Amino acid sequence: MNWIDINKEQPEWYTNVELKVGGKIKQHWHRVTDGDVIYYGSLKDSSIIYEKDVTYWRLLDDTI
Repeated sequence: MNWIDINKEQPEWYTNVELKVGGKIKQHWHRVTDGDVIYYGSLKDSSIIYEKDVTYWRLLDDTI
């Protein structure tokens, strides 16, 4: 699947995705909000990445 520019389209809420952040690929994240800020939460630990730091995303292949 091709990378999608975060400024053009965002993934559905809570969907398992892969992100490009600072040139690095991060796997197993989902889009959430606290009502004010949109961020991505990790499915593996309690880490977060703010949406403003994400450049691209794509659906995560469930086989990874």
